Amino acid sequence: MRHFLVILLFTALAWWALAMSDYRQTALSVTVEMRGYDTTRYALVRADTAVTVKGTLSGFGSLAMRLTPRPLVLVVDVPLQKRTVAYDDSGAMTIAISTSDLDEHLHRLLDRYGLRQMQLGEDTLRATLAQRGHRSFHPSLQAANFLFAMGYGLYGEPVVEPAEVTLYGDPALLAQVDRVGVRPVTVADIDTTASFRLALDPVWKARGDIRASSDSITVTLPVTSFVERSFSLPVALVGAPPDSRVRLYPDHVTLTAWVAHKELATVKAGDFVVQVRYDDILRGAAALPVRLARFPQGVRIRNLSTHEVKYVVMK
Repeated sequence: MRHFLVILLFTALAWWALAMSDYRQTALSVTVEMRGYDTTRYALVRADTAVTVKGTLSGFGSLAMRLTPRPLVLVVDVPLQKRTVAYDDSGAMTIAISTSDLDEHLHRLLDRYGLRQMQLGEDTLRATLAQRGHRSFHPSLQAANFLFAMGYGLYGEPVVEPAEVTLYGDPALLAQVDRVGVRPVTVADIDTTASFRLALDPVWKARGDIRASSDSITVTLPVTSFVERSFSLPVALVGAPPDSRVRLYPDHVTLTAWVAHKELATVKAGDFVVQVRYDDILRGAAALPVRLARFPQGVRIRNLSTHEVKYVVMK
């Protein structure tokens, strides 16, 4: 009896193996995911989501496919395919992708299941992309606090890269954004020319689906050493008629400045102009505000000995 049961079991297994190895015509629906396009600049508004694959598949392959926990997904890299592009009245572009270009990808996906003599039910897959609205901003450094080491300072203008950051999204949402700036940050003890990577503050995300061309910027600070120097400067009266007689008290002020070390030998008192205006006298001002009208590039003004002067109009 036991011998008979063993023979029966092996016979059943043989018939099962024969049946499972038998190839039959099969039609499969493979899910398609469109990727690879610039999701910042474009939105996918329509796309074919499946492709039909016809071929022969063994029972073992069918069983393995049913036991696979995930659905069959074919990722289509839109920009890398041979394609035909058509534009509609709104400017949206429809990209036609020949399914013959997907054979290699499908074989890699389905060969593990023993699929043979594969044919595709569709000749073309289509994806429609609409360009998002956009606005460009010069990134603000207002929230960045750069602290220089003693005797050092900025020498020239900071260089910001990229110089513009573009936001993409619905124009109505973009209209609600008034600036693009960096996250609050403090960089201390700067004593040499250096570049700093600063993260942008993504305040636009609170407005909805808005995306940025960059999430950070690079700021390069030109830095040099400075030396403190003081200059005694005459106060010039601007706008006075030729016959006016005005005496200023004091008629000289002391200006304290930081001068770039590399320009120390070339900067002199004549490079600075300190002024007061005759119009302030006509207004009856009790004292005249002192204005620094000119100073050399590469100089950082520290202090003036006085910010206003008295005057007497001589008869």
